[in-house]
Amino acid sequence: MKKHLEYKDEKSTMLEEHLSQEEKALLNNIKFKKLNKSECKFWHLEMQKLLREKVYFDSYRTGSIEAKNWAKVFETIALWDSPNMEKEVIRNKDNYIEKINYSINSNVVLSLSANSSHHIVTFFEKENKLTNYGIYYFGRKGKVEVGVKNLLEYFPKFCLENAEKIAGRLDKHLKNEKIAQVADKNIPLIVNDLMKKIDADYDLEETEKSILLRIRTDEYRFVELSLPHKSFLKRVDKIIPTVEHIKQNIYGDTTKNTLDFALDSKSKYLNWGEVQEGFLDDFNKSVTHNRFWKKHCQTYCDKTLLDGEKLEKNTFIDSRKIYTWNIPGLQTKIIESESEGRMIFYVEYYIDDVLLFEINDYKITFYFFDGCHFNFWDKGQPKEQEWYRFLEGFAQFYKELQPDLKTYLKQEEEEHKIATLARKNIPIVAQTLFDKNQEYATYLFGETGGFYVKMKSARGRVCRVQLEYKNYKENIDKIIPTIELAEKILKESPLPFKLLNTDWDFLNIKWKKAK
Repeated sequence: MKKHLEYKDEKSTMLEEHLSQEEKALLNNIKFKKLNKSECKFWHLEMQKLLREKVYFDSYRTGSIEAKNWAKVFETIALWDSPNMEKEVIRNKDNYIEKINYSINSNVVLSLSANSSHHIVTFFEKENKLTNYGIYYFGRKGKVEVGVKNLLEYFPKFCLENAEKIAGRLDKHLKNEKIAQVADKNIPLIVNDLMKKIDADYDLEETEKSILLRIRTDEYRFVELSLPHKSFLKRVDKIIPTVEHIKQNIYGDTTKNTLDFALDSKSKYLNWGEVQEGFLDDFNKSVTHNRFWKKHCQTYCDKTLLDGEKLEKNTFIDSRKIYTWNIPGLQTKIIESESEGRMIFYVEYYIDDVLLFEINDYKITFYFFDGCHFNFWDKGQPKEQEWYRFLEGFAQFYKELQPDLKTYLKQEEEEHKIATLARKNIPIVAQTLFDKNQEYATYLFGETGGFYVKMKSARGRVCRVQLEYKNYKENIDKIIPTIELAEKILKESPLPFKLLNTDWDFLNIKWKKAK
């Protein structure tokens, strides 16, 4: 039985005040209305700046506090009262804090979530459509409490200052909106016809001042063109030549001695000469073991169980009947349990006394690796023949992969050693690779490293060259040719552009096929 959390009834502490009486009066008049996409992005960028200065302390977030310590952290935070925000502490049935909400004018503007993800959630989170605006992580280990304290003290002032900036932008927004209205109403049709000519998937997004046209060049990359409303018709004839120019250069023979690269605007948080160092976990045999089995088990289940015929929704299989099947290579045990007034029978399956998985009326749960179960309650149970096929081949599937598992663990451990060495060497390599006049920054993230390099042929453009740790030595000689190719493409392009990756920030783009 779970123990309820017990804590001392300590006194609350009032946080520091950072608003004048006049500012407090203005804060009380703010209306947190529904945000458009442009406003949402504005708040997101300003929030990143606030977090970097007050929570992350000018450093990238690295790792988290262990789960067992979060309860203490949130109990401490719950004792702090804000002079400008109302506080609501939400606890679960075991008296652990799940969430702390902070409100201004009865509007929840900030939430600190103590769930498994441990997020800082802001009032503009619900406007998230393209990126992860509004949801942020806590700071570095050892500095979570001081970071959150700073956030709570400065957040009301942050809201006030940026609400005033939004209001100041409104007149300008209305003017740009009028320009957009008089722009050609047939722009979507024109773009569709152009994309049809080059058989390209695309995405069209309208902003205050311009149209963002994203054109997919392959599975992982796309070109982004920013086309102002007022000059769209003048530039339209250059769209296809720009895309063809880029594709010829990034897929032609000249790329044999180059690496993949991206071209984007310079982030305001990027400082030339710095080394951005992310977190590299220590090699963990258990985590690697789980990753191996999760991948292979998903494939096996898809093939033998999940893609077959199913019963109607909310229809249960008879796990007692499954228990009577004599499956070669698998030992079984049946367990009875009462839930919500009915008996549920769990059938456990073993190989060499190791519990691999269990089946009951509505789901299968795996135990020989962490983090996988399939619940069929609303999706429909596989029929008996699918279950038999799954069970019949499982022992062979499990035993045949044992040599592959050993090889995989060995390879992953070796690659981790190489990555550790690469993270030490890449910054040293950069010092000999670039000349003194070249502005660049080095990044070392979890699985890859590389460089941000300032482009000379296009103002504000930065080339990101990525190095995989496992083969970074072989690719060092390709870095300078890659940068030279990027300069050439930018210089000769008919239109300014960005060349971006469909990575974490852009996974939700819904690509259209020209009709």
